[in-house]
Amino acid sequence: EKENALRKIATDETQKLAAFQTNLASQLAKAQTGLDNNLAGMGMGDQQRQRLQEQLNIQQQYQSQLDALEQQHNEGRISDNLYNQETEALRSALQTRLAMQQQYYSDVDKAQSDWSLGASSAFQTYSEQARDVAGQTRNLFTNAFSNMEDGIIQFVKTGKLSFKDLADGIIADLIRIQVRQ
Repeated sequence: EKENALRKIATDETQKLAAFQTNLASQLAKAQTGLDNNLAGMGMGDQQRQRLQEQLNIQQQYQSQLDALEQQHNEGRISDNLYNQETEALRSALQTRLAMQQQYYSDVDKAQSDWSLGASSAFQTYSEQARDVAGQTRNLFTNAFSNMEDGIIQFVKTGKLSFKDLADGIIADLIRIQVRQ
């Protein structure tokens, strides 16, 4: 009985050590992959580097799940059959997710090359700003007070006060609001 108990302890410790070593190896592999991707991104543009980083993050998320699954397997909490099925399911899901990401990038590139989307977006933004009368009025008063402040500073510096410039600025802002309406 003592011998069986010692063997069981030794087996448990061996499994725990294997799980620990697997975890360390996974951490090192993740670190190396990150470094490799940073080096690979050196000659890329900002967009390509960002996309590479996003793909790395996706792969790391799935790798973390694979690592947890492997740890469960090493600790004997799941059978070999279940481990193999779940590992295959995760690998398949990773491939599907990476394909989805590539399709998304393709769709973004296609949308960015369409000038009409840019024009439509600009018109929508202008229309939204034109309907924002409160915001325009806020800007009118902010500009008016700022122009008065500038006029006073100019008066102190030169001894000349130009009400005409102040009035012209306010009138221009009022006209701009009316044109947008």
